Amino acid sequence: MEITDILTRLGGVSLIARELGVSEERAAIGAAAAGTAGAGGLASLLDLNRDGNPLDDILSLAGTALR
Repeated sequence: MEITDILTRLGGVSLIARELGVSEERAAIGAAAAGTAGAGGLASLLDLNRDGNPLDDILSLAGTALR
């Protein structure tokens, strides 16, 4: 499973779209493009606390979105 799939399933793409004021489709395209970039791509962008594991940060974002 790709990081963008996890992000989409947890509502992260919706949160990104809302924060940036763009459509979910455009946010998903951007997330996919960032995920294919070098230097860790989307995963490194989502690793907010720089612990090497973006999943905990993604889950935190999803939890915030559900509140």
